Amino acid sequence: MTINKIKKELKLRTEFDFDSAHLLDGYDGNCKNIHGHRWRVILTIKGNCSECDSVGILWDFKKRKILKDLFDHKLIVQCSESNKEMIDMLNGRFNMVGITDGNPTAEYLSMYILCWLLEDNNKLKYKVRLYESTNSYCEVKSNGY
Repeated sequence: MTINKIKKELKLRTEFDFDSAHLLDGYDGNCKNIHGHRWRVILTIKGNCSECDSVGILWDFKKRKILKDLFDHKLIVQCSESNKEMIDMLNGRFNMVGITDGNPTAEYLSMYILCWLLEDNNKLKYKVRLYESTNSYCEVKSNGY
């Protein structure tokens, strides 16, 4: 049997952790305060052999480090008017990720990661699973997954 006769769909899976803090603007509960998580990300990438680059790579695993570095050891906050004073005070003292159009919930961060992936290559199909704790996660998929 030759490689040409093998099914053409490829599926990659990679995982990474990052540590960061966040707070939920407008939330009525403990999560309105700055608190940290060890987040776990599991990415699944699907594509076709014809979508591999000239080297034969569908999705370069080194991109997970780029994604990790976006969030790792950072404070993730919504850039809202109610957070402006805190952001101004902490800016320069801490590595921060400012988010303008949503609270940094597991749901929002999952979609943020998916958008990053689609901007990188929208021909592939993605599934993002983001664990906020060992028992709780959010999962989002691109169209056609």
